Amino acid sequence: MLDLGVGCGRVIRRFHELYPHASLTGADIDTEAISWLQQNYASVGRFVALPHLPPSGFADAEFDLIYAISVFTHIDEAMQFAWLGELRRIGRPGGYLLLTVHGANHHRRFPAEYQERIAAGFYYHAIGPLTEGLPEFYRTTMHTRVYVEREWSRYFDVLAYIEEGAEGHQDLILCRIR
Repeated sequence: MLDLGVGCGRVIRRFHELYPHASLTGADIDTEAISWLQQNYASVGRFVALPHLPPSGFADAEFDLIYAISVFTHIDEAMQFAWLGELRRIGRPGGYLLLTVHGANHHRRFPAEYQERIAAGFYYHAIGPLTEGLPEFYRTTMHTRVYVEREWSRYFDVLAYIEEGAEGHQDLILCRIR
């Protein structure tokens, strides 16, 4: 199992509690977070620093389950497609992906002048202040359900799109790897 964008390990630690014998990997571009996890939670799984863009260094078809919580909510479209391709490569055919996006409940928070761009399906909000400590590309991204089902189905079978399915905050997408 791969936690892409593991951060401080909040989700992977819970998986370890529920499935203590599962082979877990956490990966992130945040080298400081990866170092901290390696020092404090090595018993949970392996933790790997990733480059901003693929390749990841993982083997082909290495993972049965990959989840990425609040990763595709912060990258531009080219980076999104690069990572979707990488997830297809490192995911085992027949395996699953759980990914989240900012859906309709987030779209309404943007002013009227952005609504047309958001309604087009994909909107990467490149304006505004940067978040301290994060790379310049780390911004806010909006997806529509229609866009996800159309574009992501080029990579995977999109099995379910659950609005606000991630703790009532982000939309949750379940995909099967081909």
